[in-house]
Amino acid sequence: MQALKNIIRTHWGKLLFLGLLVSFSACNSLNHQGSTLQRQLLYQIQQADKLTHEIQQSIENQSFDSVFVFCEQRKDILFYLFDEDMRMIYWSNNWLTGSYVDLYRDNEWFYQLFYNAHTICRWLKHEKYAILTIIPIRYNYNFENKQLKNTFIERFDISADFDITHTQQEEFYPIYDAQRRFLFSLCNAKKIEQSTSPTDNFYNSFSYHTLSNSSDDNDKLFSILSSRKFYLFSFSALVFFYLLCIFIFVYTRGMRNMKIANKILYLIFIVIVSSYTIIFFVSVQHLKTHYEKQQRENLLSKSKFIQSALQNLYYWNIQLTDQNTHGLNTDLKDLSYYYQTDIHVYDMEGDLVGTSIPSIFDNGILSKHIAPTVYFHDSLHTCQTEQIGTLSYLTTYTEFYNGNFVQIGYISLPFFISEDEMTYEVDSFLSHLLPSYIFIFLLAIFLAYLIVYRITSPMTALTRQMAQFQVGKENQHTIDYRQNDELGLLVQEYNNMVEQLEKSTQLLAQSEREVAWRTMARQIAHEINNSLTPMKLTIQQLQRMRNSEKFNDYFQKTTQTLIEQINSLNKIASSFSSFAKLPQLTITTVNVAQKLSLVINLMKNNADQIPIRYIGPSDGVFARTDEQQISQVFTNLITNALQAIGDNANGNIIVILKNDTEKRIQISISDNGCGIPEEIQPKIFFPNFTTKTTGMGLGLAISKNIVEGGGGSITFETSPQGTTFYITLLAAEPI
Repeated sequence: MQALKNIIRTHWGKLLFLGLLVSFSACNSLNHQGSTLQRQLLYQIQQADKLTHEIQQSIENQSFDSVFVFCEQRKDILFYLFDEDMRMIYWSNNWLTGSYVDLYRDNEWFYQLFYNAHTICRWLKHEKYAILTIIPIRYNYNFENKQLKNTFIERFDISADFDITHTQQEEFYPIYDAQRRFLFSLCNAKKIEQSTSPTDNFYNSFSYHTLSNSSDDNDKLFSILSSRKFYLFSFSALVFFYLLCIFIFVYTRGMRNMKIANKILYLIFIVIVSSYTIIFFVSVQHLKTHYEKQQRENLLSKSKFIQSALQNLYYWNIQLTDQNTHGLNTDLKDLSYYYQTDIHVYDMEGDLVGTSIPSIFDNGILSKHIAPTVYFHDSLHTCQTEQIGTLSYLTTYTEFYNGNFVQIGYISLPFFISEDEMTYEVDSFLSHLLPSYIFIFLLAIFLAYLIVYRITSPMTALTRQMAQFQVGKENQHTIDYRQNDELGLLVQEYNNMVEQLEKSTQLLAQSEREVAWRTMARQIAHEINNSLTPMKLTIQQLQRMRNSEKFNDYFQKTTQTLIEQINSLNKIASSFSSFAKLPQLTITTVNVAQKLSLVINLMKNNADQIPIRYIGPSDGVFARTDEQQISQVFTNLITNALQAIGDNANGNIIVILKNDTEKRIQISISDNGCGIPEEIQPKIFFPNFTTKTTGMGLGLAISKNIVEGGGGSITFETSPQGTTFYITLLAAEPI
């Protein structure tokens, strides 16, 4: 307690501010609801004035059919028409119940409390008629339960926490008409505990049983409804499958990125789920429609039997009066128990004269007037929908005949189509149907998967075989598919294509070998002829000078020439032998920095004294290549660079070694020679192609084979100012 006092003493300012804020919020809420109600009520008054004016014109023209049409346009505005003797000759709706409405105000809106509604009314006299216009605002039943709620009419968007009072006080929000005349006040809901059940027991009622709150049958019904596990399971499964479809669609970023098998399966899956959903909801709707139709038919059938029974009971009556209807309520109660329905009887004036359940009228739930659509129209509405507050129910009407088939009144049979009972009927049916639905659904998905797999398996095999296909290797590339469908034709054409491709490959390889050997043969013959011609001429000259004194001197010179030509022939044979062998590579981890440094040191002392500058480490850079033949690559490229510079006095060669990336090593060899002409650049790595007067043109071809054999690459860049060759090798860890 002391702690609470300390809190109040310390934070009294904050608490005071919070209290004022709460009070202001409550006041502001009442003001907001009041201003909303004021605005909406003025709109309703405006609509009522417009309709009343049209009704007046119809009365002047003696067109009462038009009066009925105008009055039925708005269900939220009620109209009552009286003659000069103040007898009610027309009512637009029969749900409002109440007593006498004073005529003390003419053409002025005033507040009126009925048995079941708060309203504002207005009397308007026109010629010999009087028009009573009523705007219902809030329901006012003498009890409340979960079926009947004293809320505002749907037209007025006001919270149920507020109520209406005719008194005018400072804490209430006053509501006025268009002329600023006070009508009523809006206040906070009365803190009076409402009764939760009617004063008279509706339990014995058949049609209005749902209005009772103390019903063991409802508890029993809700316990039965708890068995709808199949319904809930199916609904959850549908939601899961739809979310799965959306997830797959988003995950694959559209169907374009799906494989054909997955695409077909996805589409079949969507079709199955959609079909299942449509069948499910159509079945539910059909069951509800069938249930309602069945209840209507039962109600109409009962009305015919009750009509016949009442005709026999009141065979000799020519009208229904107070004198001959003393026992009508008892007769109706007996018929009600026999046919399991409530019964109301109206006289020819549309007033209630008998009912099997008087309490529904004594408690102000229903009006004692017959429905206007039945009474004021030529054709009898056999079955129509009526309302008690927001509750809708069916009512069938039929004629009350005497023994001579003269109509002496109307018979009304009401019936509530309970949503709980309808749901129970639907769930009972679906609880037996849904297991079959689920089994068929899962079976359809499983069969769809098998069918799609069966259809697309040849396509998968075809893709796998095409991925493994390599020209020149003897592998089994044909697919075994023995069905004569479209895929069978595709597989057959693929097999034919593979066979033709293998034959074409063999022919092409043979042709290429023949062309290559012919080219080599011509090249070898040409090179040998180039050496044999001077040898022949030298030998012929020796023959002519055999007896000459200068023979010995000439013999010494010519033998040196012959030896050089023989060496040239030997070199030609060795070059072609090296290229023909395409030397087998032994890929190991090589210290390329060390190999490159050794080659550069050997070639620095070249005959032309062309400087060779090296940029990079001299040791410790390792790559995957052939240890013996990589030096030949470096030698060939540096030799080509020296030959490209030629007689250039300012010749210069730069060799750079660097780690291009963590997994690559790049070596560049640059010269400032004359460059490579554009027209011969595509042929630079071709065998036996050369621009020199000596050599076989095999150095670059052999170098390319060595570099690419270790997984590397060799490229070049050239211009008139020089050429740079780039060698890229796979990096390796040190040994």
